[in-house]
Amino acid sequence: RAFYDCDSLTAVTLPEGLQSIGDWAFDSCSSLTAVTLPEGLQSIGDYAFYYCESLTGITLPEGLQSIGDSAFYDCRRLTAITLPDSLKTMGDNPFVHTKAELSLSPDHPRFALMDGMLINKGEKRLVCYPYGSSAETCAVPEGILQIGNRAFYDCDSLTAVTLPEG
Repeated sequence: RAFYDCDSLTAVTLPEGLQSIGDWAFDSCSSLTAVTLPEGLQSIGDYAFYYCESLTGITLPEGLQSIGDSAFYDCRRLTAITLPDSLKTMGDNPFVHTKAELSLSPDHPRFALMDGMLINKGEKRLVCYPYGSSAETCAVPEGILQIGNRAFYDCDSLTAVTLPEG
């Protein structure tokens, strides 16, 4: 919570050499609109950008290896997030209440997008369902063995979910 509730903070440029953003680092920085992450950043902690409701864009640098639980929770103005190929681990739904369109390379070594759902291929885990989707039904892809915590959090339109065998 290094910058907790700094509600007048509008922009942050983090220095080269920074390797980690701690848990809750920018919690409730409600006016924060822009963050520049340095090359070499390796991890973003749990709830790092919690309730940064004005954040409109962020570029995750190549080299980033982990994103913590609910790292971008309630960043409702984010429009797009591209996951770098270097990303190895992701906590429980880093994008709760975030309508950002996720993208990644089709040959990403660890993650895939299937019908908007973010999948950890190695763990065979559904990380998250797209928040704000108006779909009423969802078929979890075959081969998924785990559904992550908060994967379907606040999916008000869903009336039915079909789970695969296993």
